[in-house]
Amino acid sequence: MGKSTSQRLKPPAAAEMTPFSNLAVQAKFASYPLVPRKRLLALRELIFRVATDTPGVGEVEESLKWGEPSYTTLNKSGSPFRMDWKARAPDGSSGNVQNHVPQ
Repeated sequence: MGKSTSQRLKPPAAAEMTPFSNLAVQAKFASYPLVPRKRLLALRELIFRVATDTPGVGEVEESLKWGEPSYTTLNKSGSPFRMDWKARAPDGSSGNVQNHVPQ
C-alpha cells in the first residue's frame, strides 16, 4: 500500500532546502506556525524538485501574490501555483485547495 502524505512530504533538512531568492517569501514562511511551516516548506521543495526533474518546465520564480507564496515557471510552461496557511481555517476547512494544509 502507498505511503501517507505525511510520510511522503517530509520537511527538508536545512542543508537540503532550496535557498529563498525572495526575502518577502522567506518572511512569509517565517510567519507561519511551526507545523504548517514544516509542511509548506516540504511542499515548496517538492515544487522545485518536480520542476527540475520535469523536462520543459525550466526555472521557477518564487514571489508573493495576494500575500501568498506563488510559484511560476519563467518560460510560462505551466500555471502559477499558490499556497498559504490561514489562521481562520487552520485545518484547511475553507474548501479552497490553495489554503489546505492538514494539521
